[in-house]
Amino acid sequence: MYRLVLIDDEELALEHLSNCLDYTQLHIEICGTSNNGNSGLELICLNNPDIVVTDIKMPGLTGIDLLKTLSGFESPPEVIFVSGYSDFEYAKQAIQYGASDYILKPISPDELSQALQKAIIKILKKRKAAQERLELYQSFKEIQTSYEFQSLKSYLIGQSPMVPETTHLLPDNLTVYIMLTVSVSDERKRPLSDIWNQIT
Repeated sequence: MYRLVLIDDEELALEHLSNCLDYTQLHIEICGTSNNGNSGLELICLNNPDIVVTDIKMPGLTGIDLLKTLSGFESPPEVIFVSGYSDFEYAKQAIQYGASDYILKPISPDELSQALQKAIIKILKKRKAAQERLELYQSFKEIQTSYEFQSLKSYLIGQSPMVPETTHLLPDNLTVYIMLTVSVSDERKRPLSDIWNQIT
């Protein structure tokens, strides 16, 4: 289930947000609601939601202020703005700071559903990219101790002559070679291009 926090300083609007959809059909659970940005931020820090739906103009901490704060998080939630203002400047700031969507009040259940599905697609893409990075890192760590890897690295940093036919025994993964190149470059302060030319 995807975790959702709802924030709106208007009580009726917040109630409407809470009840206008059957969130379970979207595999979403509401993990908290708030009537202002400050307590909303506390809810977010406490519950670590995947998605935040918030009013953009609130007393105290505004939706834009909230989004700016969340953009500094390691894994920020997707933020969907709802607003009674069709002001272009609001929409411009929302896009500038990475909002997932911007919906005008009165909120249509269909429009909100589409915005949530759009946010979920973004979340899935982020999770897939993170998993691919983890798998690549694990693959790189696994081959670091191999004789072939160490022989190639020793050659690149000038500690030993190249062992013949070494590189073909390493995993056939271009990105792993790039990571090796960066690793050696950092260690020896040599230009990436020089090391890459030696690998290829």
